[in-house]
Amino acid sequence: MLKKIFSTMFSFSLVLSGIFSVSILDPEETEASSYNNLAGRPFMGWSSWSSIRKKPTEKNIKAAADIIAEKFKSHGYEYVNLDDYYQLDWTTNVDKYGRWVVDPKKFPNGMKAVGDYIHKKGLKFGLYVTLGIPKGAIDQNTPIEGTPYHAKDIVDFSKGQKVSFNYDNMFSIDFSKPGAQEYIDSWARLFASYGVDYLKIDGVRNQDIPDIEYGQRR
Repeated sequence: MLKKIFSTMFSFSLVLSGIFSVSILDPEETEASSYNNLAGRPFMGWSSWSSIRKKPTEKNIKAAADIIAEKFKSHGYEYVNLDDYYQLDWTTNVDKYGRWVVDPKKFPNGMKAVGDYIHKKGLKFGLYVTLGIPKGAIDQNTPIEGTPYHAKDIVDFSKGQKVSFNYDNMFSIDFSKPGAQEYIDSWARLFASYGVDYLKIDGVRNQDIPDIEYGQRR
């Protein structure tokens, strides 16, 4: 399931600063094909970060889905993407398996209810996440679902926090350690239970390639 999700979660924007000649851009190289995993067109939809930003709620996400379905679906728009700030502070609040907890005040019926509502509109549900394992999971040494391992067993303490963009307190995972893949798998099952079709993963850099590779294995 996660392999399917991860395969659709990235859209890349290349900014040419003027140091390259326009003549090097060959349209043929960017056409969709059966083997290069490029989409025939950009992912079309709406993101809560564009307007709601830090104040998403079940009510306003459903309202956005209503508008997308009524006014934009016929034009090819299909995604309703819930960005950051849907979760409690992961520095202290994680579930029993060390994953983020949905804020019950903002989403009183849970995330599956949001996914179900979006799907009933004939749309797809996108969700935000970052790389690594939360500080709250490490401090509580939460178990990794379905394994004898715990959060501290898979942390790469030598790398510390994966600080980037607007988040911190997510720590690097050592994917050579037993339990690391299973931890990522547990996130995949969690997202699948919500009905997630698309993931936005924040702060991906060259050094984060293993996170994506191990995510795709699921």
